[in-house]
Amino acid sequence: MELLEERSDALILLDDEKKIHVLGKNSYTLLKYKFYRGKKIRFTTGKISLEELDQDGVFVCNYNELPVTVRDSKIQVTDGILRAQEKGDPDGLSSLWSLKYAESFLAIKVESGARSQVELTREGRLSLPEAIRFHVTDWIEQPDGARIVKAVLSRAMNQTSVDRIFTHEVVVRGLTKLIINDIAVSLLGRDETGQYWLHVVPPEYRESSLRSCEVWLAGGEVGKDQLM
Repeated sequence: MELLEERSDALILLDDEKKIHVLGKNSYTLLKYKFYRGKKIRFTTGKISLEELDQDGVFVCNYNELPVTVRDSKIQVTDGILRAQEKGDPDGLSSLWSLKYAESFLAIKVESGARSQVELTREGRLSLPEAIRFHVTDWIEQPDGARIVKAVLSRAMNQTSVDRIFTHEVVVRGLTKLIINDIAVSLLGRDETGQYWLHVVPPEYRESSLRSCEVWLAGGEVGKDQLM
């Protein structure tokens, strides 16, 4: 497939049978037909690698050698590749892998940009605003079949609205103050009965284990793995 002309909103292509094709211009068509000349897209950066399958726009995304198949987000994939290429920022790709891994592990459905607030319904629908990045850092399956994921969420610096999960109460000299954070640490789970839940823990638990987060939720002291 040969790229004959790149317009502001379209790509003009010539296939092997000398037929003309006009495709809408977006990050996927631009990457595939301008830079990969119609071949499968393959990209690796750091711990992340992506490979397009025989079906156009379907990718296997590996992070730390854990693969997930991304079927419905080709624009997100190629936006992330272009950002990683141009700005050296793989954050979008690792966030996309995290979302797809959480979908598979917890059997949930992520609706990106569907609502202005982060929410996990009892039916397993996770609403996530587009401006928020979602990174899975730990996960566990309990003997009874329950599953839990620890995730760190970060919000865009220029985001004007503040999701409630980015607010945290602290007590200073006997007074309770509401602090707005750039990150939020949460546990998302599916219990043994198939019900879903989401809890937020203090941002100090960003680097802590999932077990430490569970201890805090059970009444433990911040930063200590023991119950009060």
